[in-house]
Amino acid sequence: MTTRGTIAIDFLGVRNSDAANLGGSLRAEAAVALVMGDGVDVGKVNRIHSIAALVVPAGAAGVELDLVTLANLLDGALGAANVRGLMLIADPSNVDEITVSPGDSDPWLGLLKTAASAVSLQAGDFHAFGSSAGWPVSATSKTIKFSHDGATDNRVQIAILAASA
Repeated sequence: MTTRGTIAIDFLGVRNSDAANLGGSLRAEAAVALVMGDGVDVGKVNRIHSIAALVVPAGAAGVELDLVTLANLLDGALGAANVRGLMLIADPSNVDEITVSPGDSDPWLGLLKTAASAVSLQAGDFHAFGSSAGWPVSATSKTIKFSHDGATDNRVQIAILAASA
């Protein structure tokens, strides 16, 4: 069975200065192919989780997400065996740069590959990563950390596309 539909992506993180740098107009077009399935075949996902506003508390300790037990109100735990897509949007009102890295406990080395790797998010930044084969998640490689060393709470929007097998 194939289900076709429309996915809307709201670019809340676009800054006015970005539009000015593009001659006063900003146009974003994207073709998204999302194939839902049993989560086994390459390129298919059967688990989607989004966090509208993850609060990253002040101080370097940050917050860790467990890609296996991360729960939502709709259908329970994410239960990711492979992450096939990750979208991160830093809130435009953030004061501090957010660091996204493998967690301290059972660090997820899928996308970032090494415990010392990290992605930095400035206020308003939008990052999207995808892999049709997916990045593996396991009992010893499952946490991702969001942190900053500023004095105020910051926020990030997250969407995770995963396969349970």
